[in-house]
Amino acid sequence: QAEDGIRDVERSRGLGDVYKRQLLGPAFAFKCLLSPEVKLHLYRTYICPIIRSGLSSFPIRQPDIQPLAIFQREVLRSILKLSKSSYIPAIHFLTGELPIEGKIHRDIFSLFFNIWCNPNTKIYDIVKYLLEMSTENSRTWSIFLRYLSNMYNLNDPLECLRNDPPKKKEYKELVLTKITAFHERELRQKAKTNKNLQYLNVSLLGLRGKRHPALSNLLTTHDVQKSQPHIKMLCGDYLTYEKRAEQSGGSPHCRSCSVPNKQNKQDLPSENLIHILTTCDSYTDIRQRLLSELSLLCQRTKTPIDFDNILKDKNKLCQLILDPVSMNLNSRVNIRDPLVQDFFKISRDLCYSIHTKRMNI
Repeated sequence: QAEDGIRDVERSRGLGDVYKRQLLGPAFAFKCLLSPEVKLHLYRTYICPIIRSGLSSFPIRQPDIQPLAIFQREVLRSILKLSKSSYIPAIHFLTGELPIEGKIHRDIFSLFFNIWCNPNTKIYDIVKYLLEMSTENSRTWSIFLRYLSNMYNLNDPLECLRNDPPKKKEYKELVLTKITAFHERELRQKAKTNKNLQYLNVSLLGLRGKRHPALSNLLTTHDVQKSQPHIKMLCGDYLTYEKRAEQSGGSPHCRSCSVPNKQNKQDLPSENLIHILTTCDSYTDIRQRLLSELSLLCQRTKTPIDFDNILKDKNKLCQLILDPVSMNLNSRVNIRDPLVQDFFKISRDLCYSIHTKRMNI
C-alpha cells in the first residue's frame, strides 16, 4: 500500500509538471490577454525561482548573469506588451521587479547567513579560511561574497564571522534594503537621463514587488487590451512620427491632421504624445467626452486638483492623462486616494480611443 501511495504521489507530481508547462507557454504568449497581475504572479511563483535555483553557491559574475538578465527582460516585456526596444528602467519600475542580478545576490547573502549561523560545520571553517588567506583577485565564492559586500555597502563577511549573527529577519531586511536601494539608484539615474521616460516619474516607485497603479484593476480581457496603448505611451514605447523620424528619418508631421485640414506638410505640427493627447483636431470629440469626466474626478479627490490650471499647460495635461499620481505634477492624485483607479480607467479609455482612431486614419 505504501509503494502504491508513493507511485500515486509521483504520478500526480508528473501531471502537475505537465499542467504547469501547458499553462506557462500560452500565458506568456504575446497575444494572451491575461491580466499583468496574473502573469507577474506566475512569473514570480514558477519561473523566477527556477532561474535562480542553485546559483547562490557559485561566484557568478556579470558575463554569466547577462543571458539571465536578457531572459528576465523578455518575460517582463511580454507581460507589459512592450517592444524589444522598450527602456529597461520602465519595465522594472512598472512591475516592481528587482533585476535578476539583485535576486541572485540576495540568495548568496542568504546562503552566507546559513553558514554564519552554523559555526561548527566544515563549510564555515573553509569560508573563514579563504576570507583570511585568499587574495582579492581570487575567484573563490568567499572573495566574491566580499566583493558583493563592498558593492552593496555591507559589513565585510570576515568581520561578520567574528561576531554573533543577528536575527534572521533583521539580516534579511538589511540585505534586501541595501540591494534594492543600489539597483533603484542605478535605474533611476538611467531613467533621469532618458527623455523618452519624462512621463514615468520613478521617484515614487520601487523594486520591492509593488506594481504601478496602471497595471491594477484590469479585470477583463478588454481592460487588458485597452491598457496596452496607455502603458506604451507611459513608457515612451509608443511609435509616433516624431519618434520614428528620430530613429530612421522621414517627416515627423502628424498624418491625422493632414486628413481633415489638407495642409502642406511644412505647416503641420510634429506628432508627439503631447500633440496626440492634447491638441490634435482629429481627436477633439474623444477628448471633450473623457476630459469632462476627468474634470469631475478632480473635484472629488481628497486633495484638491486645479484642473483648469492644468488644462492651460499641455505638458501637465499630458502628464495628468498618462500618470495622475506622478511627482511631476504640482497638484496630483494621492496614490492612496480611493479614486486612483477611476483616474487610470479614464487614462486607459482616452489612450485606447485615440490610438484606435489614429490607426483607422
